[in-house]
Amino acid sequence: MAPAPEGEGETSAGPRSWSSGIDWGLQTRLYIGIEAVWHVTLFAACYRYAPVLRLSKTPWGKRFLDTTRTFVAGRSSPRWGSAASATTNFFQTPWARASAEWFFFNKVFMPVSWPAKLALAHYMAGRIQSQQRGRIQAEAKASGAGAAPVSPSSTSPS
Repeated sequence: MAPAPEGEGETSAGPRSWSSGIDWGLQTRLYIGIEAVWHVTLFAACYRYAPVLRLSKTPWGKRFLDTTRTFVAGRSSPRWGSAASATTNFFQTPWARASAEWFFFNKVFMPVSWPAKLALAHYMAGRIQSQQRGRIQAEAKASGAGAAPVSPSSTSPS
């Protein structure tokens, strides 16, 4: 999508007013980069620090897990009884545990993190483009100020 022409949408209250002058290709690339950094960092933190496993070893975490197990067991179908044994397999290897924790944290933080990452990409794209526009304007002024103005009378043949 091409950026909105200069002046379009800047003063209107329409849907394009918030996107005036933004390069959507730049914003998309920034969002993909933010997502990549988020996922790699979150997985590395889950692998290194094991937050859910550490939480489950605290007295509060043990009570929470016992209460949750009792609640789910009383309200689920008997055929799902093997789900508890299946979930213990996640905590056998560090990679599986980190993957389960990564999935859990992505689901918990998604309502806040996804709009925040979109807003951050939008903000960064706007900042980059305003810096580029300022640089272009400064270069145009510098190149225009150094050259002598040409009058039409000096270029016409005599």
